[in-house]
Amino acid sequence: MAASNHLGIWIAVTIVALVMLLRAREIGRERVLKLRWVWVVPVLVVSGIGFMLSRQHPDAAQIGGLALGAVLGLPLGWHRGKLTALRLDDASGALMMRPSAASMVLLMGLVAARQYTRFQMMDMPPSPWLDMASEALLGMAIGSVCAFRVELALRGRRLLDGL
Repeated sequence: MAASNHLGIWIAVTIVALVMLLRAREIGRERVLKLRWVWVVPVLVVSGIGFMLSRQHPDAAQIGGLALGAVLGLPLGWHRGKLTALRLDDASGALMMRPSAASMVLLMGLVAARQYTRFQMMDMPPSPWLDMASEALLGMAIGSVCAFRVELALRGRRLLDGL
């Protein structure tokens, strides 16, 4: 594999690690959840991954792996959403959320598994199975993020509606 591909993977690993460290600082801290903005993160994730895939020209196996991973990631995201505490602030009436450590560990595990798979692929001959597994892990992250945000939106709406 070319040195530029090695550099690209290391840049991606560095960016992911920085984002995860910044997100990990929020564990246990309560913050306001604005329901009108819950759709932004899934749109950004899907757009970013779509852009990345448009540059890679994935084959049918990779797209199948991505789709399968997205379906398998949905229950993980739902579970992440259930692990996140939501409440209404009595004083302000704002919807508050507190991300859980288990929720972050689930997401970090998916990202770490994909990066490890990509790293292992650097010095190996091309393998459609590894490509498919790598894309499936990426799909799981997509499904997880989308289901997580939908779960937060549904639970948040019920809290705000008083149910």
